[in-house]
Amino acid sequence: MEAVNQIPARAAALTEKVERAIPPGVRSRLACALATLPLLLVSYPVSGLRAEPARWVPVGHSVVAFDAQHPLGAFSGEAQPLGGEVRMDPADLKQGVTGWITFQVRSLKTGVAGRDRDMWRALAADRHPEIRYTIEGLDASFGSLSDRSDIAITVKGTLQIAGVDRAVPFSSRARLREDRIWVRGDSSVQISSFGIPPPRRLFMKVREDVALRFDILLERSPR
Repeated sequence: MEAVNQIPARAAALTEKVERAIPPGVRSRLACALATLPLLLVSYPVSGLRAEPARWVPVGHSVVAFDAQHPLGAFSGEAQPLGGEVRMDPADLKQGVTGWITFQVRSLKTGVAGRDRDMWRALAADRHPEIRYTIEGLDASFGSLSDRSDIAITVKGTLQIAGVDRAVPFSSRARLREDRIWVRGDSSVQISSFGIPPPRRLFMKVREDVALRFDILLERSPR
C-alpha cells in the first residue's frame, strides 16, 4: 500500500524533470499550442467525418420523355417507371451531387405499337435493355433548394444508350415540395452519335435531332 501511495509523488517528480529538460522558449510555445488545440478541433472538423449526403430515389409519376420529328408529323414517347438514386444535400448543393437514373428501353412507349417495336429494335433493346444517365455534378444558381421558388441548375452527366456513352448536360429547374425534391429538365441529342441509324417509318427517316426531357420527383430513402 505504501508503494501505491508513492506513485503520485514519483509521477510529479518525473514531470518536473521533463519540464526542466525543455528549454523555456520551447516550453512556452508548447503550452500555447496545447491550449489552442481544443479550439482548432472545434473549428476544423477532422476530414472524412462529414456525413454522406442523403439518398433520394424517383417516386410517383416521375417520367423521362422524348420528342422526335418525322416527315409525316412529330411524335413523342415516355418511359416509366424510373430507377436509380441521387446523393445530395438539398440544404448544401456545394457538397456535390452524384447518382444515376435508369429505365428499361421497352418501357418507352409512343402510343403506336408498330412504331414502338421499330424504336426498340433501333435502340438494340435485346443487347442493351437499359438506358442510364449517370449524374456527375451540377451548377446551381443558389447554394440550396427552397420550397418558395425554383432555382436554375445545369445537371452534368453521361447518357448511355445502346452501350455508347456521351456527355449530355440538362438545363433544369428544381425546388423542394414538402419533404421531396422536384426537378425538371431538357436537352437534345443526335441519335447517330450513339451509333444508332435514324429509324424509318413508311420508308422515311426520323430526324436525327431528338429532344429529351424529364420530370422527376425524388423522395428521401433510408440508407
